[in-house]
Amino acid sequence: MEFSPEVKVRGEKGKFPGIQIITQGYDYAIPSDKKIAGYNPLKWYRLFARTFLGHGGWLKTPLQLRGIYDSEDQRKIVYAMIYLFNEMMIDIGRIFTEMLGENRVFHIDSRGSVGKDGWTDELHPLPQHFKKTAAAFIHCINNPNQNGTAVVEVLKQQEGNQQ
Repeated sequence: MEFSPEVKVRGEKGKFPGIQIITQGYDYAIPSDKKIAGYNPLKWYRLFARTFLGHGGWLKTPLQLRGIYDSEDQRKIVYAMIYLFNEMMIDIGRIFTEMLGENRVFHIDSRGSVGKDGWTDELHPLPQHFKKTAAAFIHCINNPNQNGTAVVEVLKQQEGNQQ
């Protein structure tokens, strides 16, 4: 039996009629083995979690295990992965929009929202950057653009909220 997306998603007769799906892509993470602990006595648990529960080793270590030791090569590989993943999610949304005639699959594009110094480790942004992405999700949920773009860019969303 073959899956036909047109049969499964067309119309309002399915199990979840009118469902909206949100995907999200990361900013360009930077492979690193540095752990940024910082010191804030009110947030002592962060240092505990990072020290004893493990923190890091998601990008740099696997690349090194594959024999990729050059930091610039590692950065370029992760950049390409993040870029292609985001573009793939945007294309999936575009395909569903063409099939349905309206946006039901939205993408939160976080590229460029964290920057070089906004990371708590090689994969996780600092809280203020998570908040920017959360704001983009809230905007997308509360104000879905049914006929325009199905891509919510975190940076543009933040700029719009400041005006």
